[in-house]
Amino acid sequence: MWGLLQMGCYGSLYAQASSGQIHVLVDQVGYETLAPKQAVVQQVDPSHPQNFDLIDSDSGKTVFHGAVTSTGKVSHWDDGFWGVANFSAFHKAGHYALEVHTSAGDVSSC
Repeated sequence: MWGLLQMGCYGSLYAQASSGQIHVLVDQVGYETLAPKQAVVQQVDPSHPQNFDLIDSDSGKTVFHGAVTSTGKVSHWDDGFWGVANFSAFHKAGHYALEVHTSAGDVSSC
């Protein structure tokens, strides 16, 4: 069955959220429930966030938890270091925010 996971905040026009030196980049349209689903984490510092939570926007509850995989620097890009938050194993349609946990605090896609 086809459905859509929508990421972001109601009333927000932006699909990028940041806190200092970390940016969480999600698909602003959404993700098909059975398709691969990944968010990109951009950071200036090479010490990357270790994990993330997928938060149900209606209930505020964590519905999925995973590790942020570091991909390092991207050749010919001067934008720091990159990581991937993969939540492809989550298949329930709805409205969600992605929260990345760092030593400096949490950064949300909202």
